[in-house]
Amino acid sequence: MSKKQKIMVAALVLVIAGVIVYFTTVRDILRKSRVEQVVTEEEGAVTDAEAEPLNQGNISPITGIACENWNRRPIAVMQPSDVQARPAAGFSEADMVFELPAYTSSVTRLLGVYGCNIPEEIGALRSSRHDHIALAASIDGFFI
Repeated sequence: MSKKQKIMVAALVLVIAGVIVYFTTVRDILRKSRVEQVVTEEEGAVTDAEAEPLNQGNISPITGIACENWNRRPIAVMQPSDVQARPAAGFSEADMVFELPAYTSSVTRLLGVYGCNIPEEIGALRSSRHDHIALAASIDGFFI
């Protein structure tokens, strides 16, 4: 082995040793120094029996805002997201909007959820996929 090759091998061994030392000790020390100890105070702690629900009264479970239709099941409607179909009728009155994939490519659809505000006209409607049904069911909504 030439002198140049010996220097390269020694440098490579030092780099590998440094990486091993870093991942076994130094990284753990740095992580532990960033962790702060959280202290909970026992005084004035609220038990489950004393706690009251935050949303009381005519509060929509979807938006967290008071409305007249707070106890109705929401309506979930699949609408197009492409620019050519805009503006969609009633879309601005949706309480919640999900952007979901329609195909494996970049085509997406918008799932508008209407709870408090149900417009007189909603459109344009698009077909849905089987995996979109589970999302509408998770919010206990009627899926159209």
